[in-house]
Amino acid sequence: MKQVDLNQWLNTEILGDDVIFEWSESFIMDRKIQNMSPGTIHFYKSKLKLFHEYCDLIAVEHIMQITARVIRGYLIWLEEKGHNPCGVNACYRVLKTYLLWWEKEVESEDWKNPIIKVKSTQGSHKAFRIRLNRPGGRTNIYLCHQ
Repeated sequence: MKQVDLNQWLNTEILGDDVIFEWSESFIMDRKIQNMSPGTIHFYKSKLKLFHEYCDLIAVEHIMQITARVIRGYLIWLEEKGHNPCGVNACYRVLKTYLLWWEKEVESEDWKNPIIKVKSTQGSHKAFRIRLNRPGGRTNIYLCHQ
């Protein structure tokens, strides 16, 4: 009987090598296992969905295709779509968390994480969350302060 390396099998058979979308699902699963709040999970999903949309536009399907140039293009694309500086920074932070997680999860020696070359220009902007208790439930409002 042939012995199968479980990590290799998971990476190729289940997760499709380095397909961005499939690894994003695994990332979200990891966040759920860490018992993150539903709001945080929704935040990660919504920001990664924007990154998937951009990757589709430029025909990037695999994590190994992500470069610093792709990330910078993504941030400019977000600005062009009308996202304010805090929104762009939020997308950057989620992408950074995702790529750092992938790097740790896969431990690929053939890949250098491009996020380390891209600094968010929005560091001077701070986001504040205000939680309102309303009769229909809680509402989160995010404010951007420069």
